[in-house]
Amino acid sequence: MERPKTCGDHPIRFYARDSGLLKFKIQAGLLGRPVNHAVRRLVAFTFHPFEPFAISVQRTNAEYVVNFHMRHVCA
Repeated sequence: MERPKTCGDHPIRFYARDSGLLKFKIQAGLLGRPVNHAVRRLVAFTFHPFEPFAISVQRTNAEYVVNFHMRHVCA
């Protein structure tokens, strides 16, 4: 797992190395909860080596939230 980083209000964007096009975004914040800017929020990601899957561990004060992020393909 990587070292936790400060979590912002905007999604984290991932771009293709070859084309530079936006490939996907991960919303790292706590959706559905009010944002308190006085509290420091940290997030760390663990990515699957070849599947489009990531786990984020978020910490706000003493509360931890674990999210599983999977690629959603529109049909």
